[in-house]
Amino acid sequence: MTTDPTDKAPRPVRTVTPPAEGADKFLRRREVEDMTGYSKNSIYRKIRQGTFPAPSKGGASSRWSYREVEAWQERFKAGLA
Repeated sequence: MTTDPTDKAPRPVRTVTPPAEGADKFLRRREVEDMTGYSKNSIYRKIRQGTFPAPSKGGASSRWSYREVEAWQERFKAGLA
């Protein structure tokens, strides 16, 4: 039996702590990956397609609104995203 060298072990799932009620927080890309299960490439592909929230840019860094990603997840679960 041979193994494909491109196969990668799944990254451990980490929980993203939601913000306090009525508040928002900004997520790093890795946190968005953890929250959605999507890879970096999939996230940016969906942004280009207009099917995923775009990040806010601050210099070279990108941050996503927790509430926007959470709302996207709800639409995705309902079959609307």
